[in-house]
Amino acid sequence: MFPGSEPWAGNPVVPADCPDPDVIRVGETYYMASTTMHFFPGGEILQSRDLVHWSHAAYLFDTLPATPGRLLQPGHAIYGQGMWAPSLRHWQGVFYCLFAAQDTQEMFLYTAQAITGPWVRLPMAGFYHDPSLLFTEEGAYLAYGNSTIRILQLKPDLSGPMIDGDAGVVVVQEENPNLGYEGAHLQYIRGHFYLSLIHSRRDRWRRVQACFRADHVLGPYTGGDILDEDLGFRGQGIAQGGMVDTPDGHWYAVLFQDRGAVGRLPVLVPLAWRDGFPVPDQRQCLPAAVSLGEDCPLVSSDDFRGPIGPWWQFNHLPDWSLVCRDQERGAWRVRTGQVSHSPVEVRNSLTMRMLYPRCAASVWVEGADLREGDVAGLCALQGRYGMIGIARRGGTLQVVRINPGANDVEEHPLSALSGTSVRLAIAADFSGNTDTATLYWQQGTRWECAGTIALRFTLDHFTGCRFALTVYSTEDPGGTGVFRDFRCYRPGELGPGECFT
Repeated sequence: MFPGSEPWAGNPVVPADCPDPDVIRVGETYYMASTTMHFFPGGEILQSRDLVHWSHAAYLFDTLPATPGRLLQPGHAIYGQGMWAPSLRHWQGVFYCLFAAQDTQEMFLYTAQAITGPWVRLPMAGFYHDPSLLFTEEGAYLAYGNSTIRILQLKPDLSGPMIDGDAGVVVVQEENPNLGYEGAHLQYIRGHFYLSLIHSRRDRWRRVQACFRADHVLGPYTGGDILDEDLGFRGQGIAQGGMVDTPDGHWYAVLFQDRGAVGRLPVLVPLAWRDGFPVPDQRQCLPAAVSLGEDCPLVSSDDFRGPIGPWWQFNHLPDWSLVCRDQERGAWRVRTGQVSHSPVEVRNSLTMRMLYPRCAASVWVEGADLREGDVAGLCALQGRYGMIGIARRGGTLQVVRINPGANDVEEHPLSALSGTSVRLAIAADFSGNTDTATLYWQQGTRWECAGTIALRFTLDHFTGCRFALTVYSTEDPGGTGVFRDFRCYRPGELGPGECFT
């Protein structure tokens, strides 16, 4: 157990939603894959030289086969599903990344010669919950499951199990009222096979990390819990991930912790070895910073004059015929293609992660080409959303706030718009138990507050809150919203002329 001692300074190491991390080291560079759910492009891989400072390296895919859910067609969505719990490996000079698509119950296995790709999909039969790949000289293996954890050997081409139905049960946890064993990470370390798993305490909800060891890949495995810690945050435990060593021989676990509405954030846990098992090491500090050089940030301001940056992801599969990045004029243009009734039903929303513990963003929104019933604006996007925008109502443009109501979407008129554009802003606060988004619009040189929305991480979306550039039609599709000069701010970055309060 850790009492919040000095070695924990610097956690979480990624202040943004990167759940289910899997980390490997190749040479002196670390790579992390994490769950990206319903966002496109997806399967993001981060890179680091020190396990503490992470930047974007690549996406596995720009698109997946179209389904009504992935296309966010009326009545369909893949919120809380999509790309889930990846396993990242490097074997004999080749990168592999495997994940389960929860929406279609199929496996996606990608391979590449370099981390930046191109990534090519290989066929794999079956469906395996929270899969973990392991390559050995004897062959490739796959650990997977929920409550009952199994391991099977794969065919040499990785297309499926060596023998149908030949999956050995290696660890079982029955009748846990909160969460049984899952999130497998299978590794070969120091002559032994290690199986890391997540589960919850039985007496209350709290994530716990367990680890089991065997002399043979198929067992028998013995072990138990190795970490039951919350860093003093809401009783939210730290778990689900694997272990990685540094070039100089130190070991760490890369796990995640629920941090409320901002999502699930990676945490770095120093490890020591005792009686052949990894145990948290209170004496070991986090690694010293090592620069990657020209890092590609996870979030960024954008004047829309260059190519679309990797910090942007679409909410679902986009329709590229309806969006346009006007680099000459510095604008992002979105035309509506269907009727929607709330921000969470909107295809072609362009999103960016929010940062813990606080962050803010602002953007100019142009509404001259909106049709009657259209809305365009800046959204704090998750199941319990909040949006500040421009709406065309009765032939005129007005500033509105939009949020969920008791039974339907609530739209609150705030002010008539004298022109056709306005600067909008959202300031999010995730510190402590705050979890709020405060909405603003600029009137002349003065910022006006449109109210504060309570944010909440829930299983309907299963992702952290994001900024979203959103345009939708409630009556007649075909209108266009235009966004310019998007700015994102970390704590302390707001200048005197941009203080929303």
